[in-house]
Amino acid sequence: MFMILEQGIAILNKAIAACSEEIERHEGKLTVKEAARAVSEQEDKLLAEQMAKLTRENEDVSGDEDSEEEEENEEVSGDEDSEEEEDTGLGDVDLENSGTGITD
Repeated sequence: MFMILEQGIAILNKAIAACSEEIERHEGKLTVKEAARAVSEQEDKLLAEQMAKLTRENEDVSGDEDSEEEEENEEVSGDEDSEEEEDTGLGDVDLENSGTGITD
């Protein structure tokens, strides 16, 4: 089983390296905040609990949303001071012909 975990981590690291190379080729940057590693069942359970807690904290509560009238006024005025940014995506990437791949 330990060998399987090592192989999985190695494959994941190769995938991260390939992604990083491709992103850098397009003048972007990929930052890996924590290296790939195998976790115990206890660590996995703690992560699931933490994610559930964060989800509960982020759920909408009464009063968080704008009233319908405010939303309609924003739509009409165009709300030029909005803090929302337009999602421009990552551009066009040809994954099939990129020339980079993960091989074992």
